Amino acid sequence: MHPLTRVRVRTLLVVLILVTTLPIAAFAVWVVWRSTEHQAALIDVQNIEQARAVVVAVDKEIEATISALNVLALLEPIDEPDKTRFSQIAARVLPLHAGWQMIRLVDPDMNVLSSTSGSPDNVPVLDPDWALEVIETGRAAISGVRQDSGSGQWVVSIGVPVQRRGRLKYVLGVRVYAKMFGDILRRRKGTDEGVVTLLDRRTVIVARSRNEDRYVGRPPTPDFAQRSRQAPEGSWRTVLLEGTAAYSAWTRSPLSGWTIGIGLPAAPVDGPIRRSFVTLIAGGVALSAAGMLFAILLGRGLIRAQTSATAAAAALARGEPMPPFKSRVAEAHELAEGLREAAAILETRLRERDRAQAEADRHRAMLLERETSARQAAEALSRAKDE
Repeated sequence: MHPLTRVRVRTLLVVLILVTTLPIAAFAVWVVWRSTEHQAALIDVQNIEQARAVVVAVDKEIEATISALNVLALLEPIDEPDKTRFSQIAARVLPLHAGWQMIRLVDPDMNVLSSTSGSPDNVPVLDPDWALEVIETGRAAISGVRQDSGSGQWVVSIGVPVQRRGRLKYVLGVRVYAKMFGDILRRRKGTDEGVVTLLDRRTVIVARSRNEDRYVGRPPTPDFAQRSRQAPEGSWRTVLLEGTAAYSAWTRSPLSGWTIGIGLPAAPVDGPIRRSFVTLIAGGVALSAAGMLFAILLGRGLIRAQTSATAAAAALARGEPMPPFKSRVAEAHELAEGLREAAAILETRLRERDRAQAEADRHRAMLLERETSARQAAEALSRAKDE
């Protein structure tokens, strides 16, 4: 048989402490981790909802601009060969819209027939993409963001068809400042902590709630550009253009095809979670250390009681007086009482044995004495007979 591996009581107590504390610590870590995942999912949902709200606000501004252009398109002066009257009306309408830069009337050949900018008539359109889209689709169209060569401002063109008798006659367009959309982004509630970005269909930044002058006209991060092209809506963890880790989400407008991106810095969210993990780990380590210290102290008492019990049992086995010992541990105390009772019983048995032995010795001496007397008498008788 293989010898049994002997384990000390102190080791058993330490193992017991670890077995009881580690599952609790693991469960606490799992709870915190699940809470983290739930919180991250909730943030993603909130970011998507916020992005949808911003899309609605931007689309509302675009629709208002398209509606105003459609009203201008119905005016009779637009059909007159001389566009002077129409230019005068457009010049009076322009100041009513703070974000508008100029109004243009373009013919199907991409020539500007009238403009509130004061430029000569019948000159080619420098940014014809929006007008070409209106001509091709027969519906309102919006261009990407571009920088005006004269003012240096970032602008966007919005155009509507001017139809007469079912045929497209002109394209009426307005050029608006991109910062108008930036004002919309900054007015939205809940965007103070994060960054809201508006991108055109080319995935170029049109407006931004922060650092707008720095990033307008530039592409977003490659990660954002790739993901926003793959789906009309979604969320993920990314890094902002400023280099800040963030919870991000995006949604695309069905009206303009533009995309709204929301970036919420991750530090305010992850910081409390990280502190919770650190606190949990520190608490688990402290709890385990306290448990081990308690196990060591308790083990000392148990070992002391066990050593005393062993010494008492050895003394009892040798027939020596048992050294007294006490313990606060109930089982050790019961063991001491049992050893003391065994010592008392053994002492009684020894006394009884001694008395029995003495009686036996006395009886044996008497028998020996009788035997001696009988032998002497027999010898005397034998001598007498001989004589």
